[in-house]
Amino acid sequence: MLDLTQIDNATDIDKSYRLDHWARLFSATTWEDLNTLAKENPIMAEATNTINKLTEDELVREACFRRNEQLAHEAVIARKLEQLTEENAKMSAALSEKDAAISEMDAAISEKDAALSEKDMIIVELKKKLAALTNDE
Repeated sequence: MLDLTQIDNATDIDKSYRLDHWARLFSATTWEDLNTLAKENPIMAEATNTINKLTEDELVREACFRRNEQLAHEAVIARKLEQLTEENAKMSAALSEKDAAISEMDAAISEKDAALSEKDMIIVELKKKLAALTNDE
């Protein structure tokens, strides 16, 4: 793999295969840089000519532009998807906590309903006893 940020650290073996030249070609930012490379080596001249021809062709330039736009758009979508996935995970955790709290509250309500039912039965029994006592007098 060729690390374009490490051109100055090319080894003698790298230089013997002219990897430093290719790295400079791929990292060139101006036509002047490319022309300098072209003067140094016939293969670089051919590569520079090819780059020149490709960039002169409007259709190729437009296709490259659209491809770059598409890649940028996909990167935005990927970041948004990651963000939404994280938010979804947080919301799911919060929802689970709320579901647990609701379950606890439902259990407490059921206990209170049972206690009220017992008290209602006691009240009914007490009313019957009171009615019986009032009838006996």
